[in-house]
Amino acid sequence: MSYRDFQEQSLLRAGQGGRLQPALDAVAGLAVHIAHSKGELWPASVVLAGEYGINGVSLSVPVSLGRRGAEVIHEWEITSEEHEALQAAAAYMLEVTNTISVPASI
Repeated sequence: MSYRDFQEQSLLRAGQGGRLQPALDAVAGLAVHIAHSKGELWPASVVLAGEYGINGVSLSVPVSLGRRGAEVIHEWEITSEEHEALQAAAAYMLEVTNTISVPASI
């Protein structure tokens, strides 16, 4: 089924669970872009490896998605205020993830 077919069927079902429709459309669009490796930009949470000066922390950044997942992480120029906020978010995420205990068997 193409994305367009999905959209048309979705419109027919608009009265049935219409509140979920925007989320379903977003997921369907994402799946189509991944399946066809269109290389378009999407925000996605990925573990950074030096991008924006951050290592080992998962944050949402612009990526090109394809069949292999996040194929390219786009490192945009950001202001110093944005960079400080991103660093603060990374520090917070690291702090929070360090409080989570995961069994060794996982």
